[in-house]
Amino acid sequence: MSIQLFVHSGFGGLWGMVAVGLFAEKDLLEGLSKHGGLLRGGGFYLLGVQLLACVCLIAWAATTTFTLIWVNKEIPAPRGCMLHLK
Repeated sequence: MSIQLFVHSGFGGLWGMVAVGLFAEKDLLEGLSKHGGLLRGGGFYLLGVQLLACVCLIAWAATTTFTLIWVNKEIPAPRGCMLHLK
């Protein structure tokens, strides 16, 4: 089940971030973005920023996941929370 969740949520989110680096246009109306995407003549700057953000998010998610798994294994559950299987 976890592989299916990654395919839908993780890959979709990563593609969305990379797509911004590829297809974003400069904000001419309010001037909030001074860089366009790679395919809109903005160069590699925005794509690089988006890829760095993807790497940081993957590292954060992996660290958080493995920390929670480790804590779950190391700290025993209270007595009343045990699941008894027959």
